[in-house]
Amino acid sequence: KVQVDLGLSAHANARALYSSRKKQVNKQQRTIDSHSRALKQAEKSAKSQLQQVKLASDIQLVRKPLWFEKFHWFISSENYLVISGRDAQQNELIVKRYMKKGDLYVHADLHGASSCIIKNPEAESPVPPATLSQAGTFCVCHSSAWDSKIVTSAWWVYWHQVSKTAPTGEYLATGSFMIRGKKNFLPPAPLIMGFGVLFRLDDVSISNHAGERAPRQLPAGDQEPAEPDAVEQGLEQLGLADDGGGGSPEGANGDGGSPRPGGEPGEALAPPEEDAFLEALTTPQVTTPAYERYGLEAAPSAAAAEAAAEAEEAQPANVSTKASRYLSARERRDLKKGRKPGEPLPGAGAAEEERAAVEAALRAERERRAQKQEKTRAAQEAKERQKVRGKHGKKKKAAKYADQDDEERALAM
Repeated sequence: KVQVDLGLSAHANARALYSSRKKQVNKQQRTIDSHSRALKQAEKSAKSQLQQVKLASDIQLVRKPLWFEKFHWFISSENYLVISGRDAQQNELIVKRYMKKGDLYVHADLHGASSCIIKNPEAESPVPPATLSQAGTFCVCHSSAWDSKIVTSAWWVYWHQVSKTAPTGEYLATGSFMIRGKKNFLPPAPLIMGFGVLFRLDDVSISNHAGERAPRQLPAGDQEPAEPDAVEQGLEQLGLADDGGGGSPEGANGDGGSPRPGGEPGEALAPPEEDAFLEALTTPQVTTPAYERYGLEAAPSAAAAEAAAEAEEAQPANVSTKASRYLSARERRDLKKGRKPGEPLPGAGAAEEERAAVEAALRAERERRAQKQEKTRAAQEAKERQKVRGKHGKKKKAAKYADQDDEERALAM
């Protein structure tokens, strides 16, 4: 059925019908397009989810994380584990839970420096210096020195020197500790860090890498020679020691030369020179006193000092040993003007009498004022001690009706 509007012409009715048809066709086409886009998007998301599920099913657990991987950590070149906290809570944790007997505590006096622990599996054996140096560098690089580019040094202490007990009246925050005893400072640490990759070996390959990260020690044949004794040092200072083949012809040819530890002949000292040198080392040197070198008199001994004191006491009484009296500035001025010290100036008697009279008057005035103040204070105390009839009741009433205003007081009356 087609509805026709009688108020419009045939042309107008046809145009309205065609316009309505056109709108319906466009709407249908848009609906179909959006439906197809939705289907494509759903298919795409479903495919991605299927791929993720397949990938997750293919992933297998390679290994179980170790306990120290939640901290900052590294393994030194001598196979020692070094750990440090990422924040204050982890600093507290590694010291309280993981620091055991034989471990070392490494820290630096810098802002942001964390607490480092060197795990020593053998408590009786000391930690090598190379591991200490690497731990100090590790501690400094994890502080504010990295951003500030400040080259400084860290320090280390033994495990029993670290305590959480604060002194009386003080408080230690989380991650802070008290160090008891001496701090062992390390050399300045360079701000250099590296990134290492560790590989997990099969059980059959472990034997091929045994002893690779052992502590560094000198081989048995390359031990450092012992320090020379005092005689050898003295020979070197005198230029008579063995210099490796540059000695006298007799020593070079091996006639009378003493062999070296390596088997090569060296230079030998002539017997008179050697005897003279050994005698110089063993004979005590006689030194000239300092007062003789500089032309001074020797200090008297205790016996001489006592004898001088007794002689001074035995002097006659008429011998005066009193030193001259110290003169004040006023006495020196009087002497310069020709007057004796302490002699009054001309006309000074009247001035002294006038000054004494003024002082007496001031003293009498002060005494009179003190007496008057004492009488006034005594009268006030007596007045306060005197009891007034009804005063206590008035105070109670005033406190009871303090909140009343004038209208309430008028109504009450």
